[in-house]
Amino acid sequence: MPVQAVAISPDGKTIASGSIDGMVNLWDADTHQLINSFQAHQAAVRSIVFQINGKFLITASLDRTMKIWKATK
Repeated sequence: MPVQAVAISPDGKTIASGSIDGMVNLWDADTHQLINSFQAHQAAVRSIVFQINGKFLITASLDRTMKIWKATK
């Protein structure tokens, strides 16, 4: 699915991507391997950001919701 939003963790080790199907993927920035994938929303993820300490991920969607997730591996 096409990616709509991307964020890099504060330590630069994880990349988060959000797509039009509401999925969020967490990638290892060094190996490019998928760490975790989950259905975050019922519509496209339009915004994604890591909390300053990198422990949480915040997503916003066209389904008119914003959610907070643990961003641990």
